[in-house]
Amino acid sequence: MRAKPILIGAGVVAAVLVGIGLYAASRIDTADVIRLVAEKVKTQTGRELKVDGKVGFSVSLEPTVSLEGVRFQNAPWGSRPDMAIVKRVDVGIALIPLLSGKVNIRGLTLIEPDVLLETNAKGTGNWEFDTPKSNDTPSDGGSKSLPIDIHHAEIEKGVVTYRSAKDKSEKKLELASLLGRISGGQTTFTGTGSLNAESIEIAAKVDRNASPAAVDVTLKSPGASLTAKASPTSGASSTEATSAQFNLVVSDWNRLAKLVGTAPITLPALKAEGKFETTARTTRIEGLKATLGKSTFNGRV
Repeated sequence: MRAKPILIGAGVVAAVLVGIGLYAASRIDTADVIRLVAEKVKTQTGRELKVDGKVGFSVSLEPTVSLEGVRFQNAPWGSRPDMAIVKRVDVGIALIPLLSGKVNIRGLTLIEPDVLLETNAKGTGNWEFDTPKSNDTPSDGGSKSLPIDIHHAEIEKGVVTYRSAKDKSEKKLELASLLGRISGGQTTFTGTGSLNAESIEIAAKVDRNASPAAVDVTLKSPGASLTAKASPTSGASSTEATSAQFNLVVSDWNRLAKLVGTAPITLPALKAEGKFETTARTTRIEGLKATLGKSTFNGRV
């Protein structure tokens, strides 16, 4: 029978490919990869990306690079030196693409990231980067490029703090977990955590096959829930318009106030749905159906 030799041959070829892949993985210079990534970040943002701790590399069918003590520089006027600090970053790399020099990231895990988003007294955000001019960047032909493709990302025990110097306020989002996946032009996110000590759940999907991208978002907390679906707006001015179908339920205004960091509110339960539309000139809600306690409202705002 010919089936057995064919299977044996296929097994041998697969073993050879895996062996070559493992050899290629073992030859990766992690310091060189980190340098290339840091240079790319510097070019795109004008800020430094550094790794202060140990760099580990495990050779397997899915090689993993572990980086400890990763820091991303803050704006010069920021309240602390680093905009982001990550205790450990684990990067899982697909084996076979390494043979062609492509880094295909199967899994990216950020463990205990601490991110600070802040604005100064002028309202400028630290996420606004001063990108170096093209003539400030190296143009020598010897520079390397690093093709990178990410399929899966995860955050464990993250903290995002928003701080405003203008009104001297601070809000803190604690993420127990956040998972993102990319497949077929679609990106999905699911996560749990707390904002101002109120628990929240989030689920989102971004469809990049649409132009502009379509976005579905669901937010849930003990006092309120919101679902919204933003879709491309047709017409000549579509690039300047945003349209989103929404459904909002508020069962406890005081818990919602605590969630967003405002003074307590005493109102009856709210249910509302409609289509939110905004352009460069107007903002309106079409097809609004709302119930506030015993009062109802239908129409346009």
